Amino acid sequence: MEAQMFEKNTALIRIAYAPEKVTVEQIIYTLAKIGYPASIFKEEEVLPGNSSANSN
Repeated sequence: MEAQMFEKNTALIRIAYAPEKVTVEQIIYTLAKIGYPASIFKEEEVLPGNSSANSN
């Protein structure tokens, strides 16, 4: 259980520290790999500031 939590935290930290180098597909794959269901991702739910389309 502890090893699984470490793996989840490591994957999330990797995404958090280099968001400009990570694609949406890589994020979804990583989260799915560590146990998040793919159904939580919906195209219309893009968080502000996390989209490459937002060039503010």
